[in-house]
Amino acid sequence: MPRKPKKFHFIYKTTNNVTGRYYVGMHSTDDINDGYLGSGLVLRRSVKRYGREAHTTEILEHCSSRDELKQREAEVVDEKLLGDPLCMNLKTGGEGGSDFQTAATRQKISLSKRGKKHYWSDAARQKLA
Repeated sequence: MPRKPKKFHFIYKTTNNVTGRYYVGMHSTDDINDGYLGSGLVLRRSVKRYGREAHTTEILEHCSSRDELKQREAEVVDEKLLGDPLCMNLKTGGEGGSDFQTAATRQKISLSKRGKKHYWSDAARQKLA
C-alpha cells in the first residue's frame, strides 16, 4: 500500500552534542516539529546512551516531494560522508533502512566494537558451542 502523502519533506542532521558525531537523513511528515531524531542504528544507540537531550536536529534542506527527497539524500549521504569518522550513517542515502551491510558498514561496526568485553551467560555459550 502506498504511503499517505506528507506535507513536509526534508534532509536533516542530528548531532550528538557530547561526542560531536552526527547522522544525516531524510524525513517526511505533516508536523515539522514532531521531535524526530532519526532511525539509524548507530544514532538510536547514541540516543539510548546519551539521551535525547544530548542530541540536536537541524533541517538542512526542504524538498517538494518524497521522490525529490530520496534523490537529494542519495546525493548528500555519499561515500565521502560515510568516510568521515564522526558520521553515524552506515550506508549511502536514498533508500532508507538497512537491507544489507557494505564492506564500509562492516568495518565501522567492527571498529566500534573493538576493546569491548562481551559477557555471555552459560546457556548462551552452550548454544554457540
